[in-house]
Amino acid sequence: MGQANKVKKLSIVVSLGTGRSPQVPVTCVDVFRPSNPWELAKTVFGAKELGKMVVDCCTDPDGRAVDRARAWCEMVGIQYFRLNPQLGTDIMLDEVSDTVLVNALWETEVYIYEHREEFQKLIQLLLSP
Repeated sequence: MGQANKVKKLSIVVSLGTGRSPQVPVTCVDVFRPSNPWELAKTVFGAKELGKMVVDCCTDPDGRAVDRARAWCEMVGIQYFRLNPQLGTDIMLDEVSDTVLVNALWETEVYIYEHREEFQKLIQLLLSP
């Protein structure tokens, strides 16, 4: 109880993403009851595409969790920064290809340059007393 004067109010939230994978267009999500073998094949393909959409929604790096965090911060007057570069290719967690990793680094450098004003604002906030 005697430590209340040591508690500091949260003033900034920095959310660091691992990079947004490229958007892949969905070709078909028409799932229906098949009446012939061709429609059965179309149904299987549609279910597969629907499954991919569900997985993408659950693993979206800028989805509902980020929106919820941003909204909470705005509600209580805390500055929120989301840093998450767009990547040109989907990168696996165990990626070892130097080419793929260097490209991801380059895309991150481009992101930092394109968002330099936001980074400067964040730096100033972090350095202020």
